[in-house]
Amino acid sequence: MERCILEIEGEEAGVLVRDGSAYRFFAAGLEAAKLDGRTFPNLRKAESAVRQTMMGVKWRDQARR
Repeated sequence: MERCILEIEGEEAGVLVRDGSAYRFFAAGLEAAKLDGRTFPNLRKAESAVRQTMMGVKWRDQARR
């Protein structure tokens, strides 16, 4: 089983596990939870989607303060 821990800006985002020809994402926390269980065709697309999601959550949280 091929798997990869994904970190975004030093924070653990989740784990990517090979699922046939794709990668399935399992979120480690709430910031990336909306992508939990989603599949991606490759690691680069997974990282990009998770990064955008996590950065969007951080930006919204900072804007509320």
